[in-house]
Amino acid sequence: MESYLIRMPIIRSNFLTTKAAKFKGEIEFISNKYGVIYNWKIKFTNLQIDQYTTESWFKSKNKNFKRREELFNKLKIKQIVRPKKGIRNKIIILNEMQMRIVEEYFNDRNQYNSTLKNILPVLKGNNPGGEAKKPNSAEMVINNLFNNGKNFVILFDDLTAKYKIDFDVLVISSEEKSFEDYLKLNKNLESAFVFMQKNKNQDSWIHYLSNIKRYFNKYNSDLRKAHSIANKSRNKFSKNINNISKFPFGYKSSDQFQKCHIYEFHDLRDKIIEALRSNKSTKKYELMIEDEDNFIPLPESIHRKFDANYFTYNQDGIIQPICFKGEKFINNYVEEKFKKIPKDFLNQKRKKYIEMRNLNIANLF
Repeated sequence: MESYLIRMPIIRSNFLTTKAAKFKGEIEFISNKYGVIYNWKIKFTNLQIDQYTTESWFKSKNKNFKRREELFNKLKIKQIVRPKKGIRNKIIILNEMQMRIVEEYFNDRNQYNSTLKNILPVLKGNNPGGEAKKPNSAEMVINNLFNNGKNFVILFDDLTAKYKIDFDVLVISSEEKSFEDYLKLNKNLESAFVFMQKNKNQDSWIHYLSNIKRYFNKYNSDLRKAHSIANKSRNKFSKNINNISKFPFGYKSSDQFQKCHIYEFHDLRDKIIEALRSNKSTKKYELMIEDEDNFIPLPESIHRKFDANYFTYNQDGIIQPICFKGEKFINNYVEEKFKKIPKDFLNQKRKKYIEMRNLNIANLF
């Protein structure tokens, strides 16, 4: 699956003069060749959050209030009702460790699975500006990219897939592009970005929403369908694992480990996407996902690095580092028993899946 990694510098508008919450940093995102965004991460180099929160939020307990509460608990600070008079902001300048906590929260889809735009009210404690019709109201803007376009958040969120693919897995095989080159992937994308810089009336905004929805659905429908197909097969895989009578590495039952695919689940899902776009059968890849022989039991910490291609196994079952980080990880964190797959577990089909996995990794690097 063709994918691109784009890095985009961001800043709070009026950074030098505003007395409200503000930030500098970078968005990293991964898109397909049509500009549909699979996932993103945010990084901060400067972050100042407002401890004051709009009074009505304490009563309504809206989603952004709850997200803000989750984040503040991690930072060990409390929300305070915003005064109606006098000083309207209580700014906390975050240190490096605190910024990493905020990044970890926003980049974890199990904790934060909302939009890029909703980051703003979580940091500010009030609603964001109405940038849709008035671009000059945008609060998160591109930092010094080019003079004729800085407003991007709404378009970004409109192009982001609901079912997000793991960022750390995708980034391995993604080609880097500048944001300018990303916009040049096609005319529709470039035109939509230019449109976002203009003031809009109701009719033009409705026209934009209709067109961007049609565009998104055209180039994202295969992803949604593949996600559904692959997850159904993964559920069958899990049930099949429960039928195995003997596990390696001293495990006695399936609740002691994570059910790891040898030929990676996300790679097989990508094969399903490609098959759907070529009007071909996906059955082969569904069966590979479901197959109990495409399985190795691993603890979570090792499973994550296995999926991220830090290491693999050869066809004799011996662990093999793929990169310097992998070598360091194996030496420092992998128990001896996980460094070789036992012979009685390593049947011919598992050897074949290892071979296919390693060929696929060779193509990535």
